[in-house]
Amino acid sequence: MSLTVEQLTAIPRVQQTVPSPDGTWAATVVSRLDGTGSKYVTDLWRVPLDGKAPIRLTDGDTKDWGPAFRPDGGLYFLSNRPSPKDPEAKDDDSPTQIWLLGAGEVVPTVVTDEPQGVLGFVVARSADAILAMVPWLPGMDGPAQRKHLRERNKQGPSAKRYTAMPVRFWDHWLGDVVPHPVVYRNGGRVDLAPDVKDNRHDETSYAISPDGRLAGVTRKEIASDRIEQGIVDVHDLDAGKARARFAEPRAFVGDMTFSPNGESLAFVRATRTDDAPPPDVVVRWDLATDRKTDLGKGWDGWAQHVDWAADAIVVTADEQGNVPVFRIDPTSGSVTRVTDDGGSHDSVHAAPGGRIVGIRHTLFQPPTVFVRDAKGTRLLPIGAPAEDYAADVRREDLSVQSDGVAVQYRLLTPKGKGPHPTLFWIHGGPMGAFADGWHWRWNPLVFVSQGYAVVLPNPRGSTGFGFAYTAGVWGNTWGDGCYRDLMRVADALEARDDIGPMAAMGGSFGGYMSNWIGGNTTRFHCIVTHASIFSNWTFHGTTDHPAWWALEMQSTPYSDPENHDRYSPQRFVQNWKSPTLVVHGEKDYRCPISEGITLFEALQLHGVESELLVFPDEGHWIMRPKNIVSWYTAVAEFVGRYLR
Repeated sequence: MSLTVEQLTAIPRVQQTVPSPDGTWAATVVSRLDGTGSKYVTDLWRVPLDGKAPIRLTDGDTKDWGPAFRPDGGLYFLSNRPSPKDPEAKDDDSPTQIWLLGAGEVVPTVVTDEPQGVLGFVVARSADAILAMVPWLPGMDGPAQRKHLRERNKQGPSAKRYTAMPVRFWDHWLGDVVPHPVVYRNGGRVDLAPDVKDNRHDETSYAISPDGRLAGVTRKEIASDRIEQGIVDVHDLDAGKARARFAEPRAFVGDMTFSPNGESLAFVRATRTDDAPPPDVVVRWDLATDRKTDLGKGWDGWAQHVDWAADAIVVTADEQGNVPVFRIDPTSGSVTRVTDDGGSHDSVHAAPGGRIVGIRHTLFQPPTVFVRDAKGTRLLPIGAPAEDYAADVRREDLSVQSDGVAVQYRLLTPKGKGPHPTLFWIHGGPMGAFADGWHWRWNPLVFVSQGYAVVLPNPRGSTGFGFAYTAGVWGNTWGDGCYRDLMRVADALEARDDIGPMAAMGGSFGGYMSNWIGGNTTRFHCIVTHASIFSNWTFHGTTDHPAWWALEMQSTPYSDPENHDRYSPQRFVQNWKSPTLVVHGEKDYRCPISEGITLFEALQLHGVESELLVFPDEGHWIMRPKNIVSWYTAVAEFVGRYLR
């Protein structure tokens, strides 16, 4: 069957899963359209690991997510449902709190009463202890800040004052509210960082030991290159003080997990240098000796989620256009691939009996829960219906040589001989990849169902093909080798009888590259550029993290203007001929809307057929269901005008 955008937005979206302590079921988060079809709400489901039918645990018009089990099988989770502890909160502004659904119970009870709610939390595996990140306004107690913030949100003032960059992050301005690590155990509440007053804590990682006696928390500070670096403090919760610290200059710290005995901490670290992108490396930190060991030496995996099983660290990583599951021996550091059937995996956790539970998806299969054991991988019945959305779609995994290196690309074509109008997609990042995975925002099946072929290339800069390959875009070379790789893929496509006229399409870095293509070749019949970069100079001053941009470019507009602008698309706009649809979200602070408007004005000035599609209520990604439908509809109408 085909896949329409209306069907795409209506498919239940499996987002998180975590196995129960007894290993019989997994608590799973599934989002769905609300009754108006204008937003997504999330429910919790009980998914038996033996393959029996799942059971809905929560329901309603609120969001329930972030499940984590108590040792006795009770289920903690986050919810923005109204709390009886905060009667003044209205349904549309209830702070997110931690709730508990006791083992065998059907009605949850609220656990926390934080004035501004809870951002996230983890639970000790063998003790009733919680470590949470709690937003806090310095200098006020709980009741006072609850009152103050509600009055300020209604009456103002709205002014924000800064003394250093960054001041924005993705889709919001950084404020004076600061996330604090808070521990709840033994009936008490302890703030582990009561004196923290800065706001540089977005995307902070944290973990609690299985016995609930240690907590690992990342805090961030600005390094010498004006970019955040992570510092990990391990707190002894019995002694009430910090026990150990990891502080490596210019290092990002990602996901972390304690060993089963609580004596070691594993985390993902990416230490940046000036001459190469920082690879994600799994580190084992022995807390007794303070020894820190990089695991998986010689492995080119770009590690992501980590969890510590009884005898191995379980991770996911990009590899050759897939996202498999791997096991890393914490002693030898050796890496073994666990899954061997392609696809993408995330939200992976070790489960009793040596099993691994997580979420799996492919280009043709929406996300669903999987169980991996000695017999292989089993998919469980949760999430998407059983329809085969790719019944009439042909998939080819191909490669082409470019500068002596193989460039991978996947080609999806519809039923029939062709030639098919073709969408040439360019992924974002640039340090990312088109994986064999389901994509809610850029789903090729929606367009293949309309008769288009879609090509998904992984040029230089893509992850999962070795660190050297990823480094091929570092140091202001975006319009160089990566562009040549894409043109070699286009050459191979144009030599085929089943490929018709092509449109170039991309978002973020893919939008930049679409703009670079616009000024450097006329081979594409039209261009769709989403959340793009048009001028390297102006982008440096308006993006939410200009220091990172300067590091990646190895220059600023002020230190080396000519070099900084050498691959800037605006320099070649006079050569632009292809009709172009410019798409942007007004709340995008990573690639600000000024880039899209400036591009649109330049195209209009130079007589290029062009249109501007703006989403005032969206950021870098188009997330609202009805806006998603508008995006797909507008893109299909535009490319159809020039490719049909």
